[in-house]
Amino acid sequence: PRSASVYKREERREGGDGEGETRGRSQSMHHDSKGWAAVNNIERATFRFPCTQLDRSIKAVELMGESMYTWTVPIQLLRIYIDEDRSLMLQLLDLRKLNPAWSAHCESLRADLQTTITYYTELINRLELLLSREEMSFKSSRLKSEQRLEFVATNLHVQRIRLKLGDSVLSTLTRKHMPSSGSFVRNPLVSLVLDADERNMATSLPSADLKKGKPQAGTQVEMTAVIDATPIAPRKKQGMWEVVTVGVPAAHSLKFKNGGLRRLIQNLPVAQGSSGMPTLTPIPAGAPSSEMRLTTVNGREEHHKACSKVRMLQDSFAKAEDALSQAIAAMDRAALLRASTCMSEKVDELVHLCSSSSLHMCMLNLCRGMERETAEGFAPVSTEWVWNGKEFVKSTSTSTDVTMSCHTVQQHSLCLTTKLDALLGHDNDLTAVVQEDIDNCLCNLSTSLAAMFQQLQSALTFSLLQEYVVCPHLVTGIGGIRHRRDLCFSQALTSIITAFISHLECCNSASLSVLGTSLSQIGLLVHWESLVSTYGDELGMLEDMVTSLDDIQLVQIRFELMPDDVEVPAPHISGIRSSIDVAIPLKKSIFSRMPSELRGGQSFGIHIIFFTQGVNETQLISDLGIKGGDSAVQDSLNHISYSKMCRYFEKFQEVFGMANEETCATVGTVNKVLAELHQALLAKQPRNIDALVLSGRACRLMHGLRLTSCKSGKDRTAMSCTLEEVLLMKNELSLAPDNFDQALDVIRRRGTRLTNTEKNIGERRYAFSHMQLRVLPKLFRPPEGTFGSNYT
Repeated sequence: PRSASVYKREERREGGDGEGETRGRSQSMHHDSKGWAAVNNIERATFRFPCTQLDRSIKAVELMGESMYTWTVPIQLLRIYIDEDRSLMLQLLDLRKLNPAWSAHCESLRADLQTTITYYTELINRLELLLSREEMSFKSSRLKSEQRLEFVATNLHVQRIRLKLGDSVLSTLTRKHMPSSGSFVRNPLVSLVLDADERNMATSLPSADLKKGKPQAGTQVEMTAVIDATPIAPRKKQGMWEVVTVGVPAAHSLKFKNGGLRRLIQNLPVAQGSSGMPTLTPIPAGAPSSEMRLTTVNGREEHHKACSKVRMLQDSFAKAEDALSQAIAAMDRAALLRASTCMSEKVDELVHLCSSSSLHMCMLNLCRGMERETAEGFAPVSTEWVWNGKEFVKSTSTSTDVTMSCHTVQQHSLCLTTKLDALLGHDNDLTAVVQEDIDNCLCNLSTSLAAMFQQLQSALTFSLLQEYVVCPHLVTGIGGIRHRRDLCFSQALTSIITAFISHLECCNSASLSVLGTSLSQIGLLVHWESLVSTYGDELGMLEDMVTSLDDIQLVQIRFELMPDDVEVPAPHISGIRSSIDVAIPLKKSIFSRMPSELRGGQSFGIHIIFFTQGVNETQLISDLGIKGGDSAVQDSLNHISYSKMCRYFEKFQEVFGMANEETCATVGTVNKVLAELHQALLAKQPRNIDALVLSGRACRLMHGLRLTSCKSGKDRTAMSCTLEEVLLMKNELSLAPDNFDQALDVIRRRGTRLTNTEKNIGERRYAFSHMQLRVLPKLFRPPEGTFGSNYT
């Protein structure tokens, strides 16, 4: 039988500023935004599609809103960067014993840091002004290269679709044409009147559309609906799904002449060496900077990890000392035992960290930086023999200080543990004398720890100074790698925070329970889909994005209870570049459903699953092997992400494999999807979107977040998220198979994504040319008459 889609669309907007950007809120704003506090300026479109069941239809409500964190997250991160740079300037002042050559480099670095602080302060003032005046509700794609907004995510929106099974539209109009059984054709006349705000688009359709019977402005169109008589039971009766759409996190303002972050970091000057930490080759400390080299690219990552580890240990010791003091005051023996054990474990971790070859190399580098020029060359400040626990070794003064500090910390820790064990081993009361002894031991341990951390910080600060000496114009300063990394990370973190908070509000009680368990025992799963190509500037954007998502995995998230009088959750960000902490306030209704560990303040990490597939004409150029492209990068990233997803699934299976019948079924489905994903990756077909679709579905089944990006988050992204919406209707609520293509056409033509293009470029058209359409995958091609804009 013939088939045609039956749909009804409603779009409600009001307001507007007359400047070509739609900022009006939905007229049903109160209803649509209920439970969606993280989003504003909501656009709405309603559709109804045939279902495989004879007397049912699928009601689809498509919602699109702007993130309320577009400005606030970058402002908080900029303040963190400023505070860290000020702290680094103070740490550089503490390196007083450096020789004159290194002291000059130190002063130059401090000057560059001050320039960065001034620049970041100006950016904060600009963003706060925009936030207070409400001049802009989001950063449009036309402003992606605007330097004053470089830390702000481009075209950040949350796309949500609410699906529900209901009575058939046709059955409510007439039932006299319905046969009693078997296949049948419903052929009533269904009127569709276009909304006034759609007429501009409809009148611009080519004349060929009129011959095909497509709607014209201001007319009523008769449509015939045909529904297959074979009923297939839907998996769900209703549900809500969402995806965050955003322009790729990249430094558009800094351009891509030399590539993105991934390539820039790999191309930094290096020399052969076995150490994993940044170090100098055996060259006198006063030698010109052109002769100095760092060992390996991995050394810089090891340095960031070492900084993060030292900071985490500092925080852990502070918490352990507070817990120990409280336990002593309350004479809580169980708490004393826990605090004492924790303190001993952290001391062992610190000693192990100091004995690692990486930090030992940092200490040696610092010693070389203190060498003084003599008539015979360069000589260390002092040298002596020290006992390292096994034998006497020759050591400089700085490494001697660190060794002695380790022994001192161990001695004070042992003294404290001994006294606590003696107290816990007897039923004696805590007398004033015993308490004074314990307090003295704790004070001595705290003092020795402070000295130890100061020495470690000096060594790590000197390592940063080494990076600056090698390539000052790349590592620090405006336009350097550090600056580029800061702004890409800001865009990525803003998008993930938006996606997470919105996802929490989207979950029902059952989903929240599963999500909370997975957060506490595994971590947050994030599936980020990229549609940029691996050629030219877009390859640089991809390289920026990859590094920023690697940095995201160092972020830790925890929950807080949101006060009742607060309507919008305001995340609080703290830490340093190598260790960012995000505190997210939750409503009582959501917070109460979280596991006790998360309610108690336990933090969890982020697992990034990143799949990329170029779909446009530049990807075709890259696939052909033309200079300027690298399609192998795409395959490598996808295979790495597949391995990470499999490892996450193994943990997910351990936690939920036998929980209940529903989760057992989910585990089985994910297993099948991952097998199909593996086959799709092995196929290596050009511009194959199967890997994107399958990986996204597996992530949703494991209650992960979904994000999609292209260059501007507008055109290719629109094709991806609308395809996903129709696939959800097909897989979850059994959209009639004959109506798949029509549903895709309708949502792209009448849905909220064309409104997104209008908000960005002032035209309700996707930025595709006829030539580009020939290259796009079939499921990524927009309907006739909805494309042709030259703006991106």
